[in-house]
Amino acid sequence: MRKLKFLKFYLPYSFERVQVTSKILLPQGLLSLPDELRYLYWERYPVKTLPTRFDPKNLVELDMSYSHVEQLWEGKQDLLNLKIIKLNYSKNLVRIPDLSSATNLEKIELRGCSNLRELHSSLHHLEKLTHLDFNECRNLRSLPSFYKATSLINLFLHDCSNLSSFPEILKTMERLIYLDLSGTALKELPSSIDNLIGLVNLSLDNCKNLVCLPNSFYKLKSLKIFTIQGCSRLEIFPEILETMERLFKIGDFSKNLGHHGEVGAS
Repeated sequence: MRKLKFLKFYLPYSFERVQVTSKILLPQGLLSLPDELRYLYWERYPVKTLPTRFDPKNLVELDMSYSHVEQLWEGKQDLLNLKIIKLNYSKNLVRIPDLSSATNLEKIELRGCSNLRELHSSLHHLEKLTHLDFNECRNLRSLPSFYKATSLINLFLHDCSNLSSFPEILKTMERLIYLDLSGTALKELPSSIDNLIGLVNLSLDNCKNLVCLPNSFYKLKSLKIFTIQGCSRLEIFPEILETMERLFKIGDFSKNLGHHGEVGAS
């Protein structure tokens, strides 16, 4: 088994589409995994961490959704080949490790990791990241800056209900197309949001604490879809100094506004 490259444990569904309960029990933990592994898919992985006698240097894809993992490993690992991490609905996950060596990482999915409180700062160095999904990470309170993740296309933060701030965007990000901040605790967006020059879809629905939008909002020239329903505290919409010709207004967001400008074509 030392040269095993593909390992998959998954749980089928019954005819009623009810998932079968896992019967894999490892009361003494897991001692090792083959170092040659390229693909590790283990749904409902039953241990708190990956074994210390496992070197993930050859790993390309790690998919352990619904796992019992609290953290993947201690310290820094050689992750040059890693492209995909999926730990969706791993409700015991507290942190993700230093990923600075994962320079080819393209996708991270941590949807529904309800105990995850913070993200490692190494994320903002990963220039090949295209997809980040942190939807329903309800204890996530802060984000690292993503401005060095120049390939990022999708950033999902829906229902991160304790996320109260969004980092400054210190450099132009041309490729970020979709930003979902709906259901977060944001009070405002950074004035540097105009550095998201390729942004097409922005969702701020149900941001109950959102009070205002930055004056730089009108500079989002690529924006086509903007949803902002259910923002009951929103009082100020910035004056739009130039027509946002591509923007479609979706929903009625003007009910609670004390001051707002003309946005674009309706």
